[in-house]
Amino acid sequence: MACPGCISGVKFCAIIDLALSTGLRVSEISDIRIGGLTLCGPEPQVIMRNGRGGKSRTVTLPQDLRKHLRGLMRRKKRGVEPTRPVDYLFMTERGAGFTTPGVQLLFKRAPRKPGSPSHFSIHSCRYSNKTYLYRRTNDLKLVQIQVGH
Repeated sequence: MACPGCISGVKFCAIIDLALSTGLRVSEISDIRIGGLTLCGPEPQVIMRNGRGGKSRTVTLPQDLRKHLRGLMRRKKRGVEPTRPVDYLFMTERGAGFTTPGVQLLFKRAPRKPGSPSHFSIHSCRYSNKTYLYRRTNDLKLVQIQVGH
């Protein structure tokens, strides 16, 4: 059994998938609480509390991401990480939530494919999501709402 909060491939992939699929800020990813996730029902979502400017918002989760997060939750329940509504979704080995610099460092240390851009960061996932969403929908207002602007 792994130590509580040790970063696993499942957890790391969930962080990257969340960043790419939703366009959440790094600080929002590190602050997600289990109670803010709705993975069941017709529209899976995450409630972001205390986002930029102290505002709260609801972000829709794509179906593929929902499956990924369900797998992460099953893994947390089998392991030793707490799964109460107030607990962080992504926890460190010390049992605390990841900090923004912690998520950034995790991404920076991740192995890269040969030839991938060296300037690609976790924040780049946010921009990639915005670009993809706009190209797919051509709806700037939707993009603004989804990314919290």
